[in-house]
Amino acid sequence: MNIVPDRNTPVPQLIVQWVYTGIGLTLSTGATVGFIALFELLILLLRPDIVDKVNRVRIVPTEELPCQYDFVIIGGGSAEAVLDNRLTENTNWTILLLEAGGDEPIISAVPALSYGLLNTGLDWQFKSEPSSTYCKGMVNNQCPMYTGKVLGGTSSINTLLYVRGNRRDYDNWRDAGNPGWGYDDVLPYFEKAENMTIPGLRESPYHGTSGPLTVENPSYKHPIK
Repeated sequence: MNIVPDRNTPVPQLIVQWVYTGIGLTLSTGATVGFIALFELLILLLRPDIVDKVNRVRIVPTEELPCQYDFVIIGGGSAEAVLDNRLTENTNWTILLLEAGGDEPIISAVPALSYGLLNTGLDWQFKSEPSSTYCKGMVNNQCPMYTGKVLGGTSSINTLLYVRGNRRDYDNWRDAGNPGWGYDDVLPYFEKAENMTIPGLRESPYHGTSGPLTVENPSYKHPIK
């Protein structure tokens, strides 16, 4: 369907009409790449705050990097970003953050489209160990373990879900000979990093409310729920 612009049609309404036309075209041809490209264009035009061009990663020539650092952080996920931000509060320290992947794509800001980033170059594409007790419906009894290979880590490809590890996993690490890694040891750091905004959890002894990592419920609620 072609849209013939009317001089009396408000600009916002024209934009909406063009958007629907673009979506219809991409869906009718089955061009997933075109569909994603359309969304990225809309984000660039309508939500420049998400793009945040001023603070995007820039390439720094090797010769401009310092020869030594006070701290080296391996990985660029949520936890590492919080740690990096905390350390940079001391202006006398130099910090190097190393991430195997590149900058997160604009489309990762749309949670519903994050599934298109799985099993790509942004994903380490790990698999669980074969087992006789789980992943029975999968080939070789192995499930995919989606893990982000990108700035933002797994938070860039997991629909923006906030998920902590299981208490028993931390306690098992401690019991295997890693003191300081038990659940009770790491919980204070989870609380320190969190800014829990969900009303029912703000008073919980397991969550913090003054950290840089904001946790909230989705703003959109489906009418069926």
